[in-house]
Amino acid sequence: RWHYEVRYKSNVLIYPNGEVIWVPPAIYQSSCTIDVTYFPFDQQTCIMKFGSWTFNGDQVSLALYNNKNFVDLSDYWKSGTWDIIEVPAYLNIYEGNHPTETDITFYIIIRRKTLFYTV
Repeated sequence: RWHYEVRYKSNVLIYPNGEVIWVPPAIYQSSCTIDVTYFPFDQQTCIMKFGSWTFNGDQVSLALYNNKNFVDLSDYWKSGTWDIIEVPAYLNIYEGNHPTETDITFYIIIRRKTLFYTV
């Protein structure tokens, strides 16, 4: 299930060179397949992919913010069940397709907190 929600006003930054940066405040909900073979000592990887369905890579230029291939977790609300290990991000450019397609893929790597299950 995909849920997009904007609760706050957001600004769009427009630069003289034509670059536009929009940082929408949003809450995304997604699901991923969980392998519980090593429960409660499991680690999971959930993938979230973002791209345009209406414009191709020649019309919209996706980029990682400040060319950083990781997610800033300073606003992350800690979970009682999971620790976020890392969230690498990758800009994918599919040049073999005509027109070129692009997306940004995040790999959310989480590890279950085992203390609750082992005490």
